[in-house]
Amino acid sequence: MALKVGVVGMGGIGNTHADCYRNDPLAQLVAVCDVVKEKADAAAEKHGVKAYYSLKDMLANEEL
Repeated sequence: MALKVGVVGMGGIGNTHADCYRNDPLAQLVAVCDVVKEKADAAAEKHGVKAYYSLKDMLANEEL
């Protein structure tokens, strides 16, 4: 069973982490989060996951 992962902060390193999780068979990237809506939306579209704009919302709505 893969570990469900959400990445917070979709700057340079956050996107790198998201890429790593997407390519790891032991992980399942399910969400990304950034307070800058455009960054979250772009990362969500790139990775095919849900975008969140607050950590609180992501943790309340995802089983991570």
